[in-house]
Amino acid sequence: VIVVTYNHKNYIEQCLDGIVMQKTTFPFEIILGEDDSNDGTREICIAYAEKYPNKIRLFLQNRKNVIYISGNPTGRFNFLYSLNKTKGKHIAYCDGDDYWTDPYKLQKQVNFLEKHKECVYVFTRKLILKLDGSIINDKHYDLEEIFDLHTLLKRNIMPSTQTVMFRKDALTNKFPTFIYNAFNGDWVLLFLLTHAKKIGFINEMTVVYRQGVGIISKSKLKDKMLNGLKTNKELNKYTNFKYDYYLSKKEWHYELITVGYIEEGNYLFAIYYFSKKLIRSIYENGILDFLGNNKIFLKHFLKSLLKVK
Repeated sequence: VIVVTYNHKNYIEQCLDGIVMQKTTFPFEIILGEDDSNDGTREICIAYAEKYPNKIRLFLQNRKNVIYISGNPTGRFNFLYSLNKTKGKHIAYCDGDDYWTDPYKLQKQVNFLEKHKECVYVFTRKLILKLDGSIINDKHYDLEEIFDLHTLLKRNIMPSTQTVMFRKDALTNKFPTFIYNAFNGDWVLLFLLTHAKKIGFINEMTVVYRQGVGIISKSKLKDKMLNGLKTNKELNKYTNFKYDYYLSKKEWHYELITVGYIEEGNYLFAIYYFSKKLIRSIYENGILDFLGNNKIFLKHFLKSLLKVK
């Protein structure tokens, strides 16, 4: 189980407790990557490693190794380093600010993968802990027990990494370079794992995801969308355009990038991306359908203009 953590003083104990409590018929290890926190998280991690010496392998990172994406610090180096240190047959993952609630999560997922050899990974549903303290269910996934990547893409489902377990032997020997610079690196990893393989789903709530706490969650949406365009282009080429129908979709990116530039007062770039949105929509839907198919975007666009004004 990989846990990467940075400045999670208020959360890391709950995260580690949810993993240590797992009831399994097999041994498991926790690869704990601490990214040189300055809020006391490191001291908590050291204490847990000393308390569970046969369970936790602690790796203390240095901020000089941090990978920056669009000027934002990330835990990408910490994660990939931790991934390289794993010894297990299967790999699960949980960010230091999230936590597991089902003590049989690991056992259920191992059982599933052992039974369904055709699946490269299996995921579950999750609960979402909002910033106001309320907890809600994630959306209902109308999924079969086993399916392929096309099913996820067509239904626009992106499994949360804390719900996933995958086979270690499914990892590529060498990652494509764009995974180091992608905001959504976790999703890229799952995409690479599932390429031309099957995916499993357990329709149970097993984890809690803290919304809006992580570094990526706090990054500007515009920056994430710009990065997403670049990542999708690279991923499309890497998979020989097998998923072009999904990876080449740009309208949603253009909408959010346009709004982001408006809110920053950078109107030249806003006009540029709005024009790209307009041209692409007319090309795909025809000019008569443009207004009908873009009511939500135009409403958001006008509200953003009023907000800036």
